[in-house]
Amino acid sequence: MTTVTTPQQLIDVLTDLDVERWTKRSIYQDIKYGYTFGAANHDDLLTRKRKYPLYTYTMPDIFTINVDGELLQTMVKNAQQRVRAVAKRESAYAPVRASQDRKESANQQSYARVGDECAGTLAAYGWVDYLAGGPSVDRGAGAGDTLAEAAQ
Repeated sequence: MTTVTTPQQLIDVLTDLDVERWTKRSIYQDIKYGYTFGAANHDDLLTRKRKYPLYTYTMPDIFTINVDGELLQTMVKNAQQRVRAVAKRESAYAPVRASQDRKESANQQSYARVGDECAGTLAAYGWVDYLAGGPSVDRGAGAGDTLAEAAQ
């Protein structure tokens, strides 16, 4: 278990790990910008201003890093900015989403009114069933039978 307090200490710890380079980079980005931290503390970051004494970043069977000090404050600030920006964007988009949901609901009701069980598919109108010899084969003169061969 290692405790890091600055980004340079985190880089030094990650350099010594026996994992691939892209994995080290993603761990560094996750800790620096607080992606996992923001997801785990979403409600706290939106509603309260609190001090976090320590954050433990764990990768099973590989390592455990305790984040503290300057790096922890940077991580919390970045996570808080991102979580609040996403919440603000979602609230601004809410009227558009509600309008789209109403349109989709009206379309589903329209499909149900015309007897469409599988909205938006050709099979609901019998086209695929006709080609496959299904229940709607009685349409047309051929009734789904094979065509007679022409005389030679």
